[in-house]
Amino acid sequence: MAKIGQVQEFAQAHPEQWLVLEVIETNESGEVTVGRLLSTHQKRSAALGALPRSGGRTALVFAGQIPPKGVTLAV
Repeated sequence: MAKIGQVQEFAQAHPEQWLVLEVIETNESGEVTVGRLLSTHQKRSAALGALPRSGGRTALVFAGQIPPKGVTLAV
């Protein structure tokens, strides 16, 4: 995988997925704007397990809607 691009583009290409990214660029708020897509996952636990153990800055980004506070989802 390992493609470099805008996080927004990765999110559009992989909706409702967890994205594991190597951080390339952040904005003034510290949000990742450009990254290297390392992997995508349906489950957060799988994405956490895929995070590199050493070297570089990595980020875990959910490419979907986060439910409002107080809302409980059953799956």
